Amino acid sequence: MNDNQLKIMQRVLALLPDQNVWESSVLREIELLSQSSKGQNFCAELLKFFVHTSFDEAEAERHWDKIFENYDFYVNDLNHDVGLRVAIFDYFVNLNKVVSSPIMVEIHVFKEAEKFAMLDSLTGLFNRRYFDVSLRKELKRALRYDKTLSLLLIDMDDFKTINDTKGHLFGDNVLTRLSGILSSISREEDIPCRFGGEEFVVILPETSASGASTFAERLRSEMRSDEFFKENRATFSGGISCYPENGKDVSDLLTVADKALYEAKFSGKDCCIVGKSPQSENS
Repeated sequence: MNDNQLKIMQRVLALLPDQNVWESSVLREIELLSQSSKGQNFCAELLKFFVHTSFDEAEAERHWDKIFENYDFYVNDLNHDVGLRVAIFDYFVNLNKVVSSPIMVEIHVFKEAEKFAMLDSLTGLFNRRYFDVSLRKELKRALRYDKTLSLLLIDMDDFKTINDTKGHLFGDNVLTRLSGILSSISREEDIPCRFGGEEFVVILPETSASGASTFAERLRSEMRSDEFFKENRATFSGGISCYPENGKDVSDLLTVADKALYEAKFSGKDCCIVGKSPQSENS
């Protein structure tokens, strides 16, 4: 990737809106393009992602420069933050007119399609892919505004036994019911996801370790008062990690939460443990 391509990529990233689903799709496209063998056509392929029209690389770079000029005009001269997508649309429809009828995907349709792709089909929670994107984003926000952030990693106890003795459909019902409770107790800013199998993870922005523990205990309380879970004695174990105490990147937070989860399992299950940072364990 040459210097101008890098500059354009950085500008696009800086102008992405604070809209989880749409932003995540653009981030994913940028990541794929930057890693692919088509890296030499990065600007052309990225522009094609937005307007569904092919350009050669030099032409695409010129278009991107003009799009950014158009965006800056709206923001600086008209004092109106139109957003990247509108700046692109306005440039091709009203200014350049090279593309007489750009096939722009309507934002509400696009968001619904992306949202569906980001949902776990069984539980209706967000899936692992959405979790990966969201955690990176929330970590950046926590760093920027000096906020805390917690992860709660959840694993159903003895789930293999449940599947073996009562069948996989019953096991699916357990996961679906747990997901419903998770959704009902989550705040709007919380991000509950199915991590894989019988594991779930909740991103808890602006939440300390004690706040995450409170969330876990509320989940446990809701399950204990639910007739289905009471009758089948289904429980979960949990592990908690917190930014910045337990790490400042995705890998560190997941590692600490995972270790805490397994400590909870070996402590008798049906409990939640707050993880320790590697430095604390070695001291």
